[in-house]
Amino acid sequence: MITYRDPSAGFELPLPETWELLEGPSGHFPEITDPEGRGPAIALIAVAPEGGEPFRPVLVVASEPHTGDVELDGWVDAELERLRRSVNRLFVIDAEPVEIGGTAGWRTLAQHAVEGVGAVTLERWLLLDPSRGWTITAASGTLEYAATADILSTAARGFRLVGEPVP
Repeated sequence: MITYRDPSAGFELPLPETWELLEGPSGHFPEITDPEGRGPAIALIAVAPEGGEPFRPVLVVASEPHTGDVELDGWVDAELERLRRSVNRLFVIDAEPVEIGGTAGWRTLAQHAVEGVGAVTLERWLLLDPSRGWTITAASGTLEYAATADILSTAARGFRLVGEPVP
């Protein structure tokens, strides 16, 4: 694992050395934006090397500003509803409070269906800093999940806020 650091977004996390990095794709997830086109800004997409599986393991870091009066529980509920609207047949397996980089957060383990691929397992970690909500989403094909879960979890749990994001 290497430590990936994004000083412009203000975070770091460990990632496998061989993964492809798409830094600052400067976009939003079109399927989870609101009618005005607002949604989480993607800071990083990390993708596992080709391995013959129909769905390559992926980790996505995104953030969006908030007004400062957001409570973690309410934001977690809103994000879960947004996720339900964005994927096909979401099934939540587990959800629990966690600590991410010294900050209180939330972890959700779920599955959903992807046409042409089948079942995809995702883990999603959410945390709030004083001005932004952060989402770390890791996903892999369900049959490959056992082989990738530790890598994805290590990356997400190793997420740390470092400095202030550049506006």
